[in-house]
Amino acid sequence: RRKEARTAPVTARGPRPRAANTPQEAGPVLAAGWANLGSVPSEPGQSAFLDAAPGPLHPAARAALAAAADPLHGLSADPQGRHRGGRAAAHVLDQARAKIGAALGVEHQCVSFLASSSQALVAGLSGLSHARRRLGSRMVATAVDRSVVLNNASTEAIVPVDRDGRVSVADFAAALTADTALATLQFGNPEVGTRQPVPGAYAACRARGIPLLLDASAALGRAEIPNDWDVLVGDGASFGGPPLGILVVRPGTRFTLPYAAEAEHRRALAAPWPPLVAALAAAWTAVLPDSADDAADGSRLIDQLRAHAMGWPDIEVLGDPIDRLPHVLTLSALYVDGERLVEELDRAGFAVGSGSACASSRLEPSH
Repeated sequence: RRKEARTAPVTARGPRPRAANTPQEAGPVLAAGWANLGSVPSEPGQSAFLDAAPGPLHPAARAALAAAADPLHGLSADPQGRHRGGRAAAHVLDQARAKIGAALGVEHQCVSFLASSSQALVAGLSGLSHARRRLGSRMVATAVDRSVVLNNASTEAIVPVDRDGRVSVADFAAALTADTALATLQFGNPEVGTRQPVPGAYAACRARGIPLLLDASAALGRAEIPNDWDVLVGDGASFGGPPLGILVVRPGTRFTLPYAAEAEHRRALAAPWPPLVAALAAAWTAVLPDSADDAADGSRLIDQLRAHAMGWPDIEVLGDPIDRLPHVLTLSALYVDGERLVEELDRAGFAVGSGSACASSRLEPSH
C-alpha cells in the first residue's frame, strides 16, 4: 500500500553556525540550501535544526535570560509585588509590551504574555466569545487552523481550503452568519507556509460587525503583519525568543474572559516569569531591524530547495510557491515512512519534523 509521510514543516531558523563541508550522507536538497548559508553541521553529533518546533534561543535572548535570572538583578520577583524587586520585574514586562506594541501599532497595555501560544490562542478565543455571548456563540475557522481551534466547542463552521491550503474569501464570508460571535484565521499556515487572504477576510468580518482573531504564531518576527485584525496571537519562539504566547487585543474590541484573570491586564491567570519576557524582548529587538533582509534570504533559500526537490521522484512540494511564509518548506514523500525518514535525516545531521506541526509529537499527516 502506498504510504505518504510529510516531512513538514522544515524551517530555516536561528543563528547561522560557521561554514563547513557538506556531510556525504546529507540529503542533496537540504545540504545544497544550507551550504549556501554556511549552516551545515561540521562535527559529528551537530545538527542543522530545521524542525518547526521551538528551536534554539537567539544569542541575545540567551544573554538577556542569564542576566535577568541573576539574583543580583532581582528581576525574578513577582511583578505584581509592591516591593522594589516587584517594581523592577513589572518594568521589564512593561518595556517588552511597549516594544511589541510599537511594532504592531498599539499601546503597551494591549499586549499580554501567556505561558504558550496555544494558551494565548485559547484565551483570545474565549475572551471574544464570552464578550459576545448574547449576540451568538458560533465561531468560524478554516480547515487548516490549529487543533486547539478545531477542537473548540464553539467552532461550528469550518471553511474548506484549496490544494495549497488557502481559504477563499467568498467561502469565508459566506460562513459569517448573524449568530457568529467571532472568526479566526491564520496569517500563514505553519505546516505548508501558505499565507491566507487576511485583508479580504477582515473586510468581510468588518462588514458584519464580527471580530477577527489573527493567528500569527508562525509569522511574527518573520514577515510583515498587516493591521487587519481585532485580536492577534503570536509566539516568541518564531523569532528566536522563549516560546511564550503573545496576545494582543486592539482598543475598542469587546474582550472578557469567562473566568477571573488578574494578571496581564486581566487576560491571564498568572504573570509570566520576567526573565523569560526579558529574553523575548531581547530577541525581538535583535531580529526586528534585519527581519526584512532575513525574510528575503530565507525565501531565496526555500526557492532553491523547492526547485531541487521538485526534480526528485515521488516527492511533492506542498504549499503556495509564491504567496507563502519565507521560512517554511514542506515535502510529501511517497512510499517512505515518516519516522524512518526523520531518523535517517537526523543521522545525516538535519533535524526535521514529520506529521502535524500543531501536534509535533504525532507522526500522522495533519488534519
